[in-house]
Amino acid sequence: MYRILLILVTVIVVALAVAYSLHSSHKTSNAVTALLPRETIAFVHVPDFEGTRDDWHRSDICQLYKEPAVQDFLRKPLSRVPKANSVTHTVRAMEQLDPKDAFFAVTSAENDQPKIVAGFRFRGSQDDAEKIIGGWRLKLLGQPGADATAETVEYQQHKIQVYVVASSTVCTVYIDHWFFAANDVTELKAVIDRAENRVTDRQTVLSGDPVFREAMGNMPASYAVCFYLQPKTLAQKLAALRTSAGRALKPDQSNMLAQIRSICATTRFDGGKMHDVFFVGMPEQTRD
Repeated sequence: MYRILLILVTVIVVALAVAYSLHSSHKTSNAVTALLPRETIAFVHVPDFEGTRDDWHRSDICQLYKEPAVQDFLRKPLSRVPKANSVTHTVRAMEQLDPKDAFFAVTSAENDQPKIVAGFRFRGSQDDAEKIIGGWRLKLLGQPGADATAETVEYQQHKIQVYVVASSTVCTVYIDHWFFAANDVTELKAVIDRAENRVTDRQTVLSGDPVFREAMGNMPASYAVCFYLQPKTLAQKLAALRTSAGRALKPDQSNMLAQIRSICATTRFDGGKMHDVFFVGMPEQTRD
């Protein structure tokens, strides 16, 4: 009797732990998508960068890659690739930051000028994170000078660093243990407002969009990477480009593209295997 009771308690504890893990995964995803506007066009989310990297190293594909016969086969072509210490330094820097909830999003594409937002949570202090991220920024943008300018914009007691290189703008800011970057100051200010709960209407953010919720409802609760696309804007631009080039889409093709509400895909690791889930949101097709 005692053993049966012990087994039951163990099963209940494990079930509660799994349920909590899955619930936490949903909360984390919602926290990230609550940073983005409802009209977001594309979104990529990596909940745990280091965990995903570890799972990849344990995966069957990676083990196959490490096989001596495969390494012998690849040795000659790989020998032509220049080896750079920067890759090792970058990996070590990522281990120090231990990024969580890394995301990249295209929030709009008005006037053929896409607005991009990215960010992640990091481990440690902002000063320690800036030592690493500042080095990346320096390599990417270079020192301020004739070809690049830098300024600080104060917003809601935060300092937004704005870098302008040629016609490109890069804005960065730290909020607690979050680092955010964007190519538009106004867009980054909007992210700050959402991160600090100054946006009270939850229907204006991506997590409040029923189309997005429908797509995510068909995805597993936990994943290594998630991709979401709301293709309406892209389909409109593609149709406009083809029309201007004198190659307009046929009515049935145009109607098919217009019906696609969302495209979503995830990849997760399980026991060395990679599992993919792909979803396309569109009305159910009926046959006459």
